[in-house]
Amino acid sequence: MVTAFTIESYQWLQEDPADTSAALLNTTVILLTQIAQQGSQNPQQTNFTPPFPPKFSPSSSVVRINTFWFLSLFLALVDALFGLLCKQWLREHKRQTNTESPGQALALRWLRYRSFEAWHVPKILASLPILLELSLFLFFAGLLELVFTRHSIPFAVSLFVVGLAVLIYSITTILPSITIIKQVLQIYPYFTSR
Repeated sequence: MVTAFTIESYQWLQEDPADTSAALLNTTVILLTQIAQQGSQNPQQTNFTPPFPPKFSPSSSVVRINTFWFLSLFLALVDALFGLLCKQWLREHKRQTNTESPGQALALRWLRYRSFEAWHVPKILASLPILLELSLFLFFAGLLELVFTRHSIPFAVSLFVVGLAVLIYSITTILPSITIIKQVLQIYPYFTSR
């Protein structure tokens, strides 16, 4: 979904050729008008400065929208790449290998487990949802910026919906952490006595 938005929005970073043609036509008309006026006023005077259209520069809002959306797209793709890599590691970790004895099978299994832990595969797997969530938040930020630049009523409704979703997300993330901390303090009360 992010890709569809970025395909459309990256074009906003460049000058539209139709606008360029219209500006060129407008400049030509202005030039011809200025030449006609100067020719009729004083034929000997030749200091003539043609007007040039201003150089195109995208608005800061367009730059922010594209930054949010491209970061969102890149993070989602990086997340997919790491997910595939972890899937390969998991497949290799669980692969059955023919060994001569149960002791060799156990040793091989232990080596695989050690390398699995040494490469921090469980931590990488745990971080994948966080990358995807960050990607979604960046997409929401770009979408809110776009709606903000268009009209205030859809922006207010969108901000309410996204704000409510972020609030629920935050609550469901923080409350379990608080519960775990309380349980640890009940089990190990000497943490609070120090």
